[in-house]
Amino acid sequence: MDKAILSAAVALLIFTLTQLFLHLRSRQTLLREKLESLFIVMNETSQSIGLIIKGIMFEDNAKIEEGFDGVEKSTYDARPHFLLYFPLFTEVWIKNIIEPVIELADQVNSLSANETEKREQILEQLNTLTVHIRYIQNMMARNQDLTTETLRFHYDRIFRKRIPLNMPAKPDELGTRQEAEQKQT
Repeated sequence: MDKAILSAAVALLIFTLTQLFLHLRSRQTLLREKLESLFIVMNETSQSIGLIIKGIMFEDNAKIEEGFDGVEKSTYDARPHFLLYFPLFTEVWIKNIIEPVIELADQVNSLSANETEKREQILEQLNTLTVHIRYIQNMMARNQDLTTETLRFHYDRIFRKRIPLNMPAKPDELGTRQEAEQKQT
């Protein structure tokens, strides 16, 4: 009788652990897929910012409008990803991308043809914005334990109570877009 109870307890333990690991693996797979789709949306945001840059450089209002439409759509598409799957990065996204885009939209709308100094300043801010997008992507990629909730993440969450973030170089230290790309490669 004792052997039967012990066997049942071991079988129940194995079944429970198997279900737990299957759940964690499926959650990891889901989060990895969401992370990949979020990266695609973030790249679309960068491309739209590139359209705005081209529109400002060539004084093409249609390109500027198309770029802002793309930024609006892609930031709207990124919102549920951050809110539902990666809430720890939501504040970083809002502070470094959404708020500056709103400010830049106001500046671009008030831009006149003869304000070359202001135009250069806006172009630099737009380039910095694309660097910030790459920074957030690098931060999320370097913290895959956190973003995909691996077993290490759960261990750290339970036993350490503090989850370390592996931060890439700060975007302010990266300089221009070209310098940032050279440092990343």
